[in-house]
Amino acid sequence: MPITYEITRIRLDASGYTATGAYYGTGAPLFYFQSECETHFGWMRARNRWELRRKLRARYPDAKFIPARAS
Repeated sequence: MPITYEITRIRLDASGYTATGAYYGTGAPLFYFQSECETHFGWMRARNRWELRRKLRARYPDAKFIPARAS
């Protein structure tokens, strides 16, 4: 059964902190992913949303994705 995910980019400053002060470090952009049923979720680094989709499909071959929301 396919699992549908929503992907959100976590904005970090140059030091690796979010606007609320959480530290994630520096490196490739950070994304949060969560399934609609909220059973699969986590954080992952990827160059962009498309690379993240490829990484998630490697773990979950039947993965589907909710269209990105306008920010």
